[in-house]
Amino acid sequence: MSNNKLILHRIIDNHCTDNSNNIAIEEKDRKVSYGELKVMTDKVASTLSALAIEKGDVVGVFLDSSIEYVAAILGVNKAGAVFMPLEVKYPPARLKDLLQTVAPRYVITDQSHKSYLDSLLADAAVNPRLLLMEDTAAVLASPVFPDNDVELKGEDGNYLIYTSGSTGKPKVIAGMHKSLSHFVHWEVKEFGLNDSVRCCQLAPLSFDVSFRDIFVPLLAGGTLCIPPADVKKDPAQLLAWICEAGITLMHTVPSLFRVFTGILAKAPVKGTLPAYILLAGEALYYRDVVNWRNVAGDSSVLVNLYGPSETTLAKVFHRIGHIEEDSNEIIPLGQAISNTSVLVLQDGQSCRPGAIGEIYIRTPFRSKGYFKDEAQTNERFIQHPGHNEYEDILYKTGDLGKIQKDGLLVFVGREDRQVKIRGNRVELFEIEKHLQRFPGIREVLVMPHTDKNREISLILYYTAATAIPDITLRNHLQENLPDYMVPAFFLHLETFPLMLNGKIDRRALPRPEALLYQHRVYEPPVDEEERRIEAIWSEVLGLEKVGRDYSFFDLGGHSIAAFKIVSALCREFDTTLSLSDFFEHPKISELALLIKQAVKKEILT
Repeated sequence: MSNNKLILHRIIDNHCTDNSNNIAIEEKDRKVSYGELKVMTDKVASTLSALAIEKGDVVGVFLDSSIEYVAAILGVNKAGAVFMPLEVKYPPARLKDLLQTVAPRYVITDQSHKSYLDSLLADAAVNPRLLLMEDTAAVLASPVFPDNDVELKGEDGNYLIYTSGSTGKPKVIAGMHKSLSHFVHWEVKEFGLNDSVRCCQLAPLSFDVSFRDIFVPLLAGGTLCIPPADVKKDPAQLLAWICEAGITLMHTVPSLFRVFTGILAKAPVKGTLPAYILLAGEALYYRDVVNWRNVAGDSSVLVNLYGPSETTLAKVFHRIGHIEEDSNEIIPLGQAISNTSVLVLQDGQSCRPGAIGEIYIRTPFRSKGYFKDEAQTNERFIQHPGHNEYEDILYKTGDLGKIQKDGLLVFVGREDRQVKIRGNRVELFEIEKHLQRFPGIREVLVMPHTDKNREISLILYYTAATAIPDITLRNHLQENLPDYMVPAFFLHLETFPLMLNGKIDRRALPRPEALLYQHRVYEPPVDEEERRIEAIWSEVLGLEKVGRDYSFFDLGGHSIAAFKIVSALCREFDTTLSLSDFFEHPKISELALLIKQAVKKEILT
């Protein structure tokens, strides 16, 4: 890539100058042009420059998904610094841990979050200065920051992103300009994107997929569309918004894609579906694609993407063509993007087609590695074991795969204890470490569980003299970990089953269904409404029966399952039910009463 393509914010800056009146970002009733975005970005950069920010300094960004967030990260990069998204919904303990690990000089936030951050940092080991977006807006108007004022190279850092870590602490990955630019340029070119593209911002800001949502449309000169926060909580409303807003490009995870498929199967939506739907983060099955095309036709190009955060967004892609028949087989990951090679090795040697080995990625457009952790970086970014005579750095993914005869890469599994939960990477060791010192617990083991709908959740097995209430363990974990890392099931055992060698016999561990009714009295539905609700819960949760007073959360419920249930209930009873209503009434008996009242009210009005 030529040097002028290595720094994304400079290319976007050119769009701001050349196409200043074009709309760059839409958010609710707000629209900002590229010219207005440049002014906002320059004000952030100017503020940081006045504070003597230095190239490579880290600036945390603690904002909701918004126009201001985009201006903040662009402004940080323009000032030569490195931005680190801080998820506003993360538990305080995890946020504090991240801040103490990275020790940013500044954190950009706004007035609505300032008091929370002040209290969070009151007893923290670090004390970054808080910068308010409201204050940057008061900076004198353009020109406030000269173009190319900071000398930057493609190898310089531009962001920090964090993932689950096996040590009990999050791993922080350091990105660089040329690598993010390489992927974004590839996507724009591969799919012929131009200034007509409208891309929705769906991914959490702490997840690197959000960089695709943000930078791809801005590089193409198109429009980034941010859905309202309340709309994002309801898949039916979200899909309706996507179609009505004229979204042409969507990045999402297969679990949400399946929910959208179910919604379309029940009723058509107004507007048009996205022309391109790019899926990543979880296994995608042939059946998922068949189900989608049965209800949506071939109007959308479906693409499977693969690539760990350490190699910068995606490095493998597969345009999904015609599928002959429905099956539970996994869709291939595909082939490498430009300037990238994918290898499947066993004992340092390339595997023959069809043979299973570990997946390695070779590319100059990777991340810098792990922030301030040279040992971990050297453990994952290794010299090709068969090429000792020259430098040949590979990223060791830990994923197992095989190359088909047609040259496409297929995912087979993991060699370690890492799983993907709703698109988020989770190290099971990290969850276990948070419970190993919990009073009364002797041993703990976290295992993935795949239900009949192919959704993955987590089971926590533990040994203790007496069972500990699920709510106690769940609350403890929610204080320290994001929601997707909190197990769905908590199963108490007196002892773990062991094999002859003394190791835990994981195959002999009881499945959650086996113990579900052990300490609960099953009360069947008492009327027609409750029976209809139970049928929906049973289908979504993969259970034969659900007691009328069982809590959704004690049955392994999670956000995707809640989305599916709420959508199904609204269709079944032809009423309106919000996700917050569901979470406030997480039992069948409570929901039935709520729905009866809602239906009666609608009839009277």
